[in-house]
Order: sequence, then C-alpha cells, then structure tokens
Amino acid sequence: MAETTGWSKQQVVLHWTVVVLVVIQLFLGATMEEAWEAREEGMAAAAAPLGAWVHVVVGASVLLIMLYRLYLRRTVGHPGRPERQPQWAATAGAVTHWALYALLLLMPLSGAVAWFFGVERAADMHGGPLRLALIAVVLLHAAGALTEHFVFRSPVLKRMLGMRE
Repeated sequence: MAETTGWSKQQVVLHWTVVVLVVIQLFLGATMEEAWEAREEGMAAAAAPLGAWVHVVVGASVLLIMLYRLYLRRTVGHPGRPERQPQWAATAGAVTHWALYALLLLMPLSGAVAWFFGVERAADMHGGPLRLALIAVVLLHAAGALTEHFVFRSPVLKRMLGMRE
C-alpha cells in the first residue's frame, strides 16, 4: 500500500458518508428488532416496516462503500504516520482502524445472514456484541483523532476534514 500525504477527496467523502450511514443505522436498529420479532411470530418479511427495509438498504450500502474504501486504500494509498506521533499511538491507531474496517464489514454481513437466511445466531451477534464493539471502536477512533489533533498537534484530523497540512 502506497503512502500519500493525505486522503483523496473521494476517500474523505466516503469516510463521512459511512459516518452518516452508521448513525442512521443506530437509530433504525429498534425498528429492525421489531421487524425481526414480527418475523419470528410468523409475519412475512415483506410486511416489515419501511424503517426495517431502509436499515437493510443502508447496511448494504455500508458494505459496498467499505469494500470500495479498502480498494481505494490499496490502489490510491493512505497517509503515513505523522512525525509527532509516538509509536504506541501509531500502533493503537492501526489496530483501531483495522478493527473498525472489520466491524464495518461484519455488521452488514451478519445482518444480511440474519435477515435473508433467518439465522438467529447471526441476528444475536449483529444486535449484541458486534453492535457494542462497533460503538466502542467508533468512540475510540474519534477519541484518537481528537488526541492526535489537540495533544500531539498532528494533521490527522485536518486530513480527514479534507484540509491540507
């Protein structure tokens, strides 16, 4: 993977698009739980409320965008570690990023397996441990970006806001 001086405009737009879509998903989660329970009681999946179908479409969108983001990361590259960043912070940032990527792939996959194949274990993982892990890693990611900006005075946050150093 090539290192660049910043994220491309496309990578920045996709990042913030995923942020918005994940927030939408968190709000639509309750609607999806209601649809799942109705389905378990014998109601057809087609009778699910509109919010449940929006959740499915947004989840599929997150999956496709994340696959494309990984492709762009591989082909366009990504910024290297800032000079003022300690090694422990670089390691924590890398682990957090890859955990975030993994969760943003696992969430829509587990949701699809649950919804389209009726796999209850996938639904339990999707709405339970994976959801909680995603929230925790997103918060850690945001805290890391703020720490980079305010403590280490690095350009990491400015890069993701589309600003140049």
